[in-house]
Amino acid sequence: MANKSEKRAIEYDNALQLNLFETFKEKKRLEVMRMEVRLNKRQKIGQLFRALGIQSELKLKDLFSPTIAQQVLLHYLDELESKRLALFDYKQTTPNSLLADLVINNPNIGIRKTLQLFGLKQAFESTSPRELRNMFGKYGQRSWYRLVAETKTIKLPATKSPLGLVREHLTRFEPLKLVDFPDLMLNNDKYGK
Repeated sequence: MANKSEKRAIEYDNALQLNLFETFKEKKRLEVMRMEVRLNKRQKIGQLFRALGIQSELKLKDLFSPTIAQQVLLHYLDELESKRLALFDYKQTTPNSLLADLVINNPNIGIRKTLQLFGLKQAFESTSPRELRNMFGKYGQRSWYRLVAETKTIKLPATKSPLGLVREHLTRFEPLKLVDFPDLMLNNDKYGK
């Protein structure tokens, strides 16, 4: 074998073939969430501050406060989590468990809707929602948004939100880095090990 020594190999180009199957290995996709809130109008800032109970004059020097930034970010994280589909966070052990949970937890939906949701979850396993929406673009945006709205009404067993770690770091007001997610790290020096 060429990885032992080129001298013991019958063919002398075996060293070139050592990484032959590296290109076929499935690589994890790196997804990064960047959270930024832009409040461009004084009226919007005032509305948000009243909703959050923040007592502050709307002067530039008063707005740049870590406690205000933390409250605003947590508010928008709450909004993000409230709009998140339960189907995203559901961890199926087998495809049969998903079907069973859909039927048991949603007795009022029919067979067609159950199979539609089952197929949607399977599609989410291999494709991001943005990619799916683009693929189905020829059917119109209304169809996609109707499907998402119908999906929001289903019930599935409670699961832990993946945004929980983000919330944890926001409440401590510490930055969250990729090294905090060792299972998401790529085996690529470009992104670090």
